[in-house]
Amino acid sequence: MPGAALPDWFAQALEGFTVGDMEKFIAIYHPDAVHEFPIGPDPAPQRLEGKEAISAYLSAVPDRAKFDFINILSVRDIAGEARSEGELVIEAHGCGTFVDNGAPFETRYVWFVRYQDQQVMSFREYVGLRLPESAG
Repeated sequence: MPGAALPDWFAQALEGFTVGDMEKFIAIYHPDAVHEFPIGPDPAPQRLEGKEAISAYLSAVPDRAKFDFINILSVRDIAGEARSEGELVIEAHGCGTFVDNGAPFETRYVWFVRYQDQQVMSFREYVGLRLPESAG
């Protein structure tokens, strides 16, 4: 249902992502997981297959960006609490700065996360990146 809370296992992993602890975030992926970026900023790949490839890509995020926060705007857990598998549909908003130049950014996300036994099987991530207009 919209407005539902994130499952604890996902909320704790997302907290790790927000503070740059990629190991904590990557730990929720199944070894055969797939992470896709159908819409997103460069240099995001279109598709990563397997936990190793996902880890290699996501581990570099803290070198590129530092998040101030990621707020969850809505959650729909299609499986509900009683089942061990299902799909989360999450809308989120985040802000932070780029590491290389200190420029601020704002992002909007829609995530479709299929899971089984608290492990991500597939993660489709739609990202809208906004950069503030330069003061000029």
